[in-house]
Amino acid sequence: SSIAAGSARIVPTGMAVAEAAGAAAAQVKDTKQSFRQLSQDEAGIATLRATLMEQGAYLEELETTYPYAGEWYDESIQQLLNYGLIFGRYNNDLLVENVTTVSYFTNLVADALYRANRSTYDANEPYILAAKEEAAVRDKEELTPEAARQILVSMLNVSPEELFANAEFKEAWSYVDAEQPLKLKHVYRIAHALMAVK
Repeated sequence: SSIAAGSARIVPTGMAVAEAAGAAAAQVKDTKQSFRQLSQDEAGIATLRATLMEQGAYLEELETTYPYAGEWYDESIQQLLNYGLIFGRYNNDLLVENVTTVSYFTNLVADALYRANRSTYDANEPYILAAKEEAAVRDKEELTPEAARQILVSMLNVSPEELFANAEFKEAWSYVDAEQPLKLKHVYRIAHALMAVK
């Protein structure tokens, strides 16, 4: 059946991933690195690749294009990808020009705070959860700049003046057109800025 064939097709991938994970685990144990540190260490990655090739793994260099290099939101995309907060689907398109919704924005900001700025998340958890509940009701509503500002003020329990006093946030907001709904590129930049807000 197609279900059985689908399961059989994924087995070799799972085996390859497990072998690589085992080799990486042994390497980080020996080098006293974390997996995140290894993922950002070019020499460490080269060592891991060499180990896997010695074990018979077929590793071919993959050249891909990255359309966001040099864009004002590129660093934000990189950070959000590193934290597993966004992904590019099958074609690696992050849909940066798409208008976003109240629900998506609220959830991304909450997740960014939870994963990268836990002290701010913990201090504001009741407000964040209330904002997520409200956003669920407004699921498909396009995100306007005013709605985004209100959501952030509510989630962080601050005044608009306090929110905009943060230089990183103020810079991220500078790309927002007050007359247009927010696009994903704006949301990515704002979420990244909030990862450092105290």
